Amino acid sequence: MAMPRHGARPPQPSHPTFGEMLEEVLDLSAGFGVALLPMLVLSVPGIILFVVLPAILLFALAAPLAVIGAMIAVPPYLLARWLRRRRRRRSRDEFVNAAGRGAWPGTPVAEPR
Repeated sequence: MAMPRHGARPPQPSHPTFGEMLEEVLDLSAGFGVALLPMLVLSVPGIILFVVLPAILLFALAAPLAVIGAMIAVPPYLLARWLRRRRRRRSRDEFVNAAGRGAWPGTPVAEPR
């Protein structure tokens, strides 16, 4: 065995490049994916049981509540909208009749020649 010279450094391993590290990560992730493929077969029934069915049940409970809420909230909204339009129409008709020419108040009216 050869003795290193005085003050000489032992050889250092070279640092991996970005490409080499990326290659290692891709290899590890591919191996991890292949190792977990059997879990996919087992997880599909669990996803259906714990995600899809509760979502369907919650929708089935929320839909009648939404219909009842709409039946309670929509008639007052429609009544308010109808009254607002009626008031607006009546005020416009009053201004038209008062001016006699169809002008809104504050609008300059041209005198007939």
